[in-house]
Amino acid sequence: MLRVTQDGPAEAAGIQPGDRILRIDDAEVAALETLWKTLWRNGAERDVRLTIRRDGEVQTFTVHATDRMKTLRRPQGI
Repeated sequence: MLRVTQDGPAEAAGIQPGDRILRIDDAEVAALETLWKTLWRNGAERDVRLTIRRDGEVQTFTVHATDRMKTLRRPQGI
């Protein structure tokens, strides 16, 4: 993650700038597009598991996706 929105769901869950997202739920995240498409498909107001790498250590966080997703531009192809 290049940045984390202040007071947003990722920050509340403990995600930090510089974290490398490896998985969202059971989907591998090879590109940031995969993360956004998965969030759009699953919708808001649910918990998702993010597996990240921070300083060489793999960690898993639960993030509550909020209705803020409605304000994002829908990714192409979904």
